Amino acid sequence: MTVLRLLLVVVGAGFRPPALWLGLGGLAIVAAVLALPPLASFAAAWYLPALISLVSWLAMAATQVDLETYRQLRFRGTGNDPYLVGALERRNALKAELGHLKFAGMRAKVEAMIRRVDNELLPGLATRVERHRALQRALKECDQGRGPLVGARPESIAALRRLSDEQKVALDGLLARLSDVNAQLIGLTQEGGQSQAPDLTGEWADEIAAYWQATADVFRSNSLPSDVSGQSLATPTASQRRPRSRGK
Repeated sequence: MTVLRLLLVVVGAGFRPPALWLGLGGLAIVAAVLALPPLASFAAAWYLPALISLVSWLAMAATQVDLETYRQLRFRGTGNDPYLVGALERRNALKAELGHLKFAGMRAKVEAMIRRVDNELLPGLATRVERHRALQRALKECDQGRGPLVGARPESIAALRRLSDEQKVALDGLLARLSDVNAQLIGLTQEGGQSQAPDLTGEWADEIAAYWQATADVFRSNSLPSDVSGQSLATPTASQRRPRSRGK
C-alpha cells in the first residue's frame, strides 16, 4: 500500500512542470519515431525511447515531491497507529505555526526543533510503537490461550503486563509533551510574546529530548523478564539452582 501511495504521489507530481514538459517531449519523440518516414527504420524499437522517456519522466517527477511528503509516506507505511498519527499531527502543527512567527531567531529555533523531531524522535517512535504493539499482541494471545507466552510463569506474565503499562504511559507522555509545546507556541504567537520565545523553544526541545531518553529503558529488550527476553528456561540461573541444592 505504501508503494502504491508513493507511486501515485510521484505520478501526480509528474503533471507539474518541468516534469510535465519532459513527459510531453518523450511522447513527441515516440510519436515521431512511429509516424515520420525518415525515422521508419527505428519504428520497430519504438519501446526503447518510450521506456527512456518514462523513466526520465518519473525520475524528474520524484524530484518534485517535497521531503515533507516523503516523510509522511514513510511513517504512514508503519500503519495508522494512533501514536504515530498523533505525533505527526503535532509535528505538522508546529510546522504550520512557522508562518505566524515574526522573528527570524524564533523561526530558526522552531525549525531546529522540528528537525530534531524528524531526525531523532519520529524514527525512534516508530520502533517503540512497534515493540509496544508486539508486546500487547503477545499478551492478548496469552489471554486467549495461544501464542509463545502460554505456559510462562505467572510472575513473568505479570512483569510483562507492568512493562506494557509503563510503555503506554511513556508513549502517552510523549504526545502530551508535544501537545504542550504546541499550546505554548500558539500562546506566544497569539499574545505577541515572541521576543522571549527563542530561549523557551530551546527549553522545549531539551525537555522533549530528556523525556525521550528517560523513557528509553521500558522499550529495551533487557527490560523484559529473563525467561521471555531470550534466556533459555531449560538453563536455570544461579539463584534458581540454589534452592534445589539445599533440598538435596
